[in-house]
Amino acid sequence: MGRHKQFDRTEVIEKAMHVFWEKGFASSSLKDIEKATGVFKSGLYSEFKDKDDLFIQTIHHYKQNHPSRKILGRDPLGWENIREFFRLVILSENQFGDYLACIVPELGLLPKRVRSILEESMAACGNDFVKNLKAAGLKKDIQLALDFITTFHYGMTVKVKLEPGEKIEKEIDSYIKLLQSSLK
Repeated sequence: MGRHKQFDRTEVIEKAMHVFWEKGFASSSLKDIEKATGVFKSGLYSEFKDKDDLFIQTIHHYKQNHPSRKILGRDPLGWENIREFFRLVILSENQFGDYLACIVPELGLLPKRVRSILEESMAACGNDFVKNLKAAGLKKDIQLALDFITTFHYGMTVKVKLEPGEKIEKEIDSYIKLLQSSLK
C-alpha cells in the first residue's frame, strides 16, 4: 500500500512560487524547493512531474489567486483599474513585484511549454489593459500605450526590489497622469 502524501498541494505551490519569485526559475534548485516546502524530492516528484511542471502550477496558481489579475476586469473599466493594478502588483507585501513580470527576463531560458504558458498569460494581461484603455476613451495609439504600460510594468517590477515603498507609489501616480495627458 502506497504512502499518503503528508503535505498540502496548494501550500507547496505557494512556497515554491516564492522560491521562483526570489531566485528565478533557472537559479532555483530542487534543494531550494525542498528546503522552502519541507517536502523531499520524492514527494515533489510524486505530486509534480518535474521542476517545469511545478513552475507551471505556480503560474496557474498566481493567475487564479492573485487579485491583480482580477482588477483589470473590474467595472467600470478605465484608468483607475490600471492605476490599481500597478499599486497592487508593484506594492504587494512580498516586495518582489509581479510574479509573471519577474519571470519575463528568463523567457529565453525557460522550457518551451513553460514559455508558451507565460506568453499566453502576458497576452491575456495585455488584452485586459487594452480593454481598459478603450473604456477610458483612447481611440488611437492603443498599441503604443500598451507598449508604454508594459515597459513601465516590467521596469517597476525590477525597481521595487531596490526601493520599495512610498516613492514608488508616487511614481505610479505620476506615470498614469503623464500617460493620460500624452495620449489625449
